[in-house]
Amino acid sequence: MQQSRRPVRESSRFSDFLGSRLMILLMAVAVVIVAVVVFRATRPNSTHQPRTAARANRAGHAAHHTNSPAPKPTKAPTTYQLQVTAMRIERKQYAARIVPVIDRSAHVFDATVRGATSANSNFNALEQSCSYWGGRVEAIEASYEGVPHPYVWWTPAGTLHHQVSGVFHYMLGAIQNCEESVQATDSGASASAISEMSTAAGNLHSEENYARYLATH
Repeated sequence: MQQSRRPVRESSRFSDFLGSRLMILLMAVAVVIVAVVVFRATRPNSTHQPRTAARANRAGHAAHHTNSPAPKPTKAPTTYQLQVTAMRIERKQYAARIVPVIDRSAHVFDATVRGATSANSNFNALEQSCSYWGGRVEAIEASYEGVPHPYVWWTPAGTLHHQVSGVFHYMLGAIQNCEESVQATDSGASASAISEMSTAAGNLHSEENYARYLATH
């Protein structure tokens, strides 16, 4: 009788062992399922959070631009500023008109210097050169003065006119000194007169460059 009961007890223990293992497996599966459900439930919140923050940032940025102060209106120019602008425009227009005349005059001035320099110490040749080119300088000066210049002397255009006129007067004065040095047969005075002619030619080139700049800026 004892031998017949022993297999039954062993079978019962084995069944209990399998039952406990099955319960543990089922509990593990349940835990995994619960974890998956919780993960899926919380995942959309983490995904939407950056989008919500980005929308909030964009809204704040738009509000910042909306609340930014409006640009201040520009002030209207004063009467003095309008006058200064008008005078500069007059000088620009006058410079454009005199540039061609100054360019021709510069060629005459250069030729006057070359003629006087080539005469060297020959008073006869120097007298002829100064007499001939003196007439040419007077003619080209008349052309320059013929350009309309109805500007008050202290205005920009009036100042430019007097600057160029001064160069013509300086050249004519140097030519007159040349003629007087010939009459006095004074070599030192003639050399000084030729140097003055060269200075006048250089000054006229400078005035031409200045007038050309004013006409194009």
